[in-house]
Amino acid sequence: MSSNSRSDDMDFEKELQRLAEQYTQEGYFVLTHPDADHLPGFAAAFSPQIIAKRADENVIVEVKRDRADLESDPNVPVQAGITNAQPGWRYDLVILSEGDPFRRISREAREPTPDEIIAQLAQVDQMLREGDIPAASVFAWASLEAAMRQAASDAELHMPRQTTGELLRTLYGNGLFTREQFDRLTRSYRLRTEIVHGLIPLAIEAASVQPVVDATKYLLAWKPDVRGVAG
Repeated sequence: MSSNSRSDDMDFEKELQRLAEQYTQEGYFVLTHPDADHLPGFAAAFSPQIIAKRADENVIVEVKRDRADLESDPNVPVQAGITNAQPGWRYDLVILSEGDPFRRISREAREPTPDEIIAQLAQVDQMLREGDIPAASVFAWASLEAAMRQAASDAELHMPRQTTGELLRTLYGNGLFTREQFDRLTRSYRLRTEIVHGLIPLAIEAASVQPVVDATKYLLAWKPDVRGVAG
């Protein structure tokens, strides 16, 4: 094995442990590199990097280094469909390099103003009225991501990687979102991720988009409290 390969493997394991810690902070019991004995029967042939369990839900987590790694694995859509069809289970797909494209394009684009975010939410509302729920979900999450970045900046939170999932977890961990908000947004984000990666969600309704719209408006109105981040 070359030194570059060893370094890549070490980096991957470091990111994997970091991801496992995030699930642990959300109240899950986490096992990395689970073998068949630790997987549910429907997933005995899967090879996920993480399995996470808590009282109200269980998660199979597939971790890819980048989009090329994802595209080379035709089993992901099949496994996602099988897992999400099981009561109490969901399939999370994590692409580790997703934070990098944002840093590259940020030099050529700017953050939207609050008024521009509100205008985008109006487009989301129009999409919902027309019944285009997948597009509404993607646009709603784009609005929320921008609002979360602004809130993280206003709260002076240290964010070495501003991926959507990390923003969501960090704001929740610092008290900007309640547990109910976080859980509803997490479920909605799973649907949004399935859509943008070319998967077909088993079911998507307008009700899954509304928490995203509400959270965006909430963050736009939120200001840091002098007594602490959450206020």
